[in-house]
Order: sequence, then structure tokens, then C-alpha cells
Amino acid sequence: MLAAAFLVLYSTRSGPGLSPDSLKYLLLARSLAGGHGFEIPGASPAHYPPGYPLILAAIGAGSPAGLGPVRILHALLFTLNAGLVLLTAARAGGRAAGLLAALGVLGSPALLAVHTMVWSEPAFLTLLLAAGLLLSAHEESGRIGWLWCAAACLAGATTVRYAGLAFVPAGGLALLLARNDGPRPRWRDVGWLAAALLPIGAWLGRNVLAAGSATNRPWAFHPPGFGALAAFLSAEGELWGLGPHLAAGFAMALATLAAAVALMRGVGRPGAAIRFALLVLAGYPAFLLLSMSFVDADTFFDTRLLAPLHVFAIVLVSAAAVRLTAARAVAATAVAALCLNGLVGSARAAVQLAQGEGFAAPYWRDSETLARLRSSPLPARVFTNGPEVVAAFVGGDVAGLPAWTSRVSLARRPQFQNEMRALCAALRSGGKVVYLEGITWAWDVPSAEELQASCALRVERRFEDGVVLGSTRSPAGSP
Repeated sequence: MLAAAFLVLYSTRSGPGLSPDSLKYLLLARSLAGGHGFEIPGASPAHYPPGYPLILAAIGAGSPAGLGPVRILHALLFTLNAGLVLLTAARAGGRAAGLLAALGVLGSPALLAVHTMVWSEPAFLTLLLAAGLLLSAHEESGRIGWLWCAAACLAGATTVRYAGLAFVPAGGLALLLARNDGPRPRWRDVGWLAAALLPIGAWLGRNVLAAGSATNRPWAFHPPGFGALAAFLSAEGELWGLGPHLAAGFAMALATLAAAVALMRGVGRPGAAIRFALLVLAGYPAFLLLSMSFVDADTFFDTRLLAPLHVFAIVLVSAAAVRLTAARAVAATAVAALCLNGLVGSARAAVQLAQGEGFAAPYWRDSETLARLRSSPLPARVFTNGPEVVAAFVGGDVAGLPAWTSRVSLARRPQFQNEMRALCAALRSGGKVVYLEGITWAWDVPSAEELQASCALRVERRFEDGVVLGSTRSPAGSP
């Protein structure tokens, strides 16, 4: 288990990786720590649940310059997650299955990468894996205290990621499908587990009152195309340490399904932890497809999104390989070889990750545009295509650019023209536009050239990685 902590600490020696979501988590944590509530520049606070920003605020991580505590936290979480996977697999397949499963976690370069980013997934995985084990402990002992602890873990999971909502029904079904011998769960037990929905229910109600939307994701029909299947299989291949290859992902998806079928047929009705894993295997992808089709079109199958599915897939494949196949030695050897191949990949990934990922990479650390903004007096207000970047690395009064379409519903925003007129007026009053060339994913906002034409802007400063635009009628002076 020490290897897990070492991998994360080595991979983050230049600092944990930072994505746009990471910066928003940090800004929310900074706002909470400063007593300003759950607020974020350039985005609706309803888009994110409160759990992970609260954790960051509690450990004093509110800026890209102070992420030492996050390194330690995520190293501990990777170690803990490897241990929880080991214990879960050992319940179904014995010690050998547990060891194989732990190797599977360490041998997933993509899973390692998830733990090196300032993302909510590491804590999310810990809560889900712990919930499965606690359900199993409740089933075996009949003690209601274990059930309450499982409900608390699931409640925490829903407040860390909204996707945690998919796992509460899985836990309830795991209780209802218990074997008949021994202490039997009752509907009362399922009711106790359903109480896990109360905290996130209260939070969603708060969002409706404060922001006018439960999750900042309107309902609309935008089903994913065949590209989603290719992305799913590619991510599966990466998670198993075989690279982003469709054939590898397809083979491992089939292996996982075969393991699930073997466990169901070979054990009869397995323990609650394994039933929970089996239900996750069926329910989580269905939840994601429903979300992508009706709630959030800006969701893609990638290794981050599929990490919760993968840890339970590791459990099932390891347990089935050791215990339920006719050729156990061959199957166990094949899984061990797969894990060892992945360990080599994780070592290579650690060397690459140590250079810095996302906004922790040299490109952003050495950004000429951000450096000039930090060293110059800031304008009255900065409008930018990367509000979370400027707010996190520079500060000041920052706002995003008007979006002509909604990223989550793909529908045109009728208020776009009014927002553009307000932007032009603010720029005439002394505001500036900072356009960062490295922000390549903000397809929903106007380009620098479109802004120049719409608001009669001039180029005040041009840098290697960005440009500062101001109104031809704005006060003199620029960063």
C-alpha cells in the first residue's frame, strides 16, 4: 500500500494537476474559507455539489499556490482506495483475489492520474467502496450501526458528486436481494439507507431557491451518438493499462461482464459488497447515459467519469479469476500479467505526470499573459474566456464572456444579445477583455475577433499566449 502513496506523491512533485473543474473547486473553497458563501466567478454555484470544496477549505487549499495538503490527501486516498478494493475482492475470492485487485488499482495509469488531479473522484471512490463493505458488515452482523455508517458514506458521496445519486438505489437493491439465511434486511433497513438522499435533497432545494436551478442543468433531449461508445471503449482500455484502443476496451468490457455472470452463477447470491458491485456495473452506465441524453450534453465517457465503474470492475474480475473459472490458474495468471503490465504503465505515467498536468504544466506556469496581469494594476473588471483561470491565478473582479449556447442543453441562449450589449457598455467604462489562447475548449463564447467587431475593441497588448482588448473609448491604461 505504500507504493500507492509513493506513486501519487512522486507524480505530484510539481504540484497536483489542475483542470477547469479543479480551479472552480479551489475558488469555491476559497470563497467558503473567506466566509463569502458558495460563490464562483463566471459560473453558477449550483453546478457543483459542496462536498469536495468543503474538504479543500477544511485543509486550507484555496489557491494553486497552496496545494501541498491536497498532495498528501490524495496520496492517502489512493492508498485507502487500493486497500478497500483489496478487502472487497477478498470477500468474494479470498486473499489471492484481494491481492490481484490491489495490483489492478496500482496498475491502472489512468486511475493513478485521476488521483493526482485536484478532482473530487478520489474522495468519491473512497465513500462508495466503504459503503459496499459496510453494507456487507451489516448483512453479516445484523447491526443497524453498520447500516447507518453505509448511509452516511452514500450521503457523503452524493454531496461530493451528483453522480452519487446512482449508487443509493444500488445499495437499496443490494439489501433487498440478500440471501435468506442469517440476518435479513427489512424494508426498514432500505428506508434507513434512503435517508442518504436527505443531505443532497436539502442542497438541491437550496440551489433552486438561491440560483433558480437544482444543478444548473436544464432538461433537454440530446442523446449521445456512436462516438460515445467508442469513447467508452477507449477509456476502458486506458483504465486497464492497455492504452486507448477500442479492441482492448471491448475485450476488457466483455471480461468484466463474464466475471459478473460467473459470480452470480457460481456463488448463488453473493454478499452485499459483491451484490453492490454487480448493481453498480449495471446501474452506473445507465445513469450516465440518461444524464448525457436528458440533463448534461457536456458529459463525455472518459477515464475520470468511468473511474467508479472501474474500481468495481477490478473487484469482479479479480474475484472471478481466482475462484470461479474452470482454469483458475490460467485466469489468475492472465489477470496478474495484466496488472503487472499496468504497473509498468503506472511507473511511466508517474514520470510524465511529475512534469505537471493541465494548469500545473509549464505552459501555464510560465504564461506571459498571466504574469503581466499579476504584475500590473488590474482594470475595473476583467472579462475573459477563462474566468476560473484568471480568478485563481490572478484574482480581481473577473467575469466570463457571454455564451451564445448552453453547453449542457446545446440550446441557443436568448439572453446572449443583451449580455453582449452589457459587455460592450462595461468595456467602455474601463473594463478589459483578456483572451487566453490556451483555452481551446470554450467553443460556446465569441472569439477575440468577434468581440473586436461587436464592441469596437482595440488590441492593447498582445502576448505569446493571449491578448488584452479594450474599448476605443475606454480610459487609458492597461495591464
